[in-house]
Amino acid sequence: MVPSADPQLYVELTDAPRLAAVVEDYLAEYNAGSKRPMALVLFAFALEHVCRICRVLRRPGGHALLVGLGGSGRQSLTRLAAFIEGCPVYQVELTASYSRADWADDLKAAMRAAGEKGAPTVFLLSDTQVQEEFEMVEDIANLLSTGEVPNLFDASDQARVVLCCARSAAVPFWRAPRGPLLPSAHALTVSDMPRRR
Repeated sequence: MVPSADPQLYVELTDAPRLAAVVEDYLAEYNAGSKRPMALVLFAFALEHVCRICRVLRRPGGHALLVGLGGSGRQSLTRLAAFIEGCPVYQVELTASYSRADWADDLKAAMRAAGEKGAPTVFLLSDTQVQEEFEMVEDIANLLSTGEVPNLFDASDQARVVLCCARSAAVPFWRAPRGPLLPSAHALTVSDMPRRR
């Protein structure tokens, strides 16, 4: 893996110091262009987790549940891995007035980026962001199991998505495939483990 390489190559690195140097180069590149730079200590386990997350993101439709203690760096490592793989990260920004409609808009934006543009996309959701009254968990379960969320898009939105997919596939819209078209969507959920006392 070489930062800014085109095409990006995925090769086995058996030399741990070389792996650390490559990931630190990616981190430096991320921090140089980010509004929120990350000050990460890339110890051996952190490097292993970045590699695992990168492997998940390389699989079509790959998704993961990252479980650990709060403050252990799961979101930061996910952001770094997404940067390494060239995936934009969509994350819910909760506010006091966050509603079901806001959730639907956030989910639509992430799904459109993955489906219409065919761009590998990471949808990052923390367990603290899940609000039960919105049925967020059911929507995420549907997205992970079937690749779609029922009744999320109305008829005009669906027609627009089909038209965009048909254009990118260079086929007439009436021959465009129907159903879930999200091999580029990656959902990563971050969950805290309760601390033992």
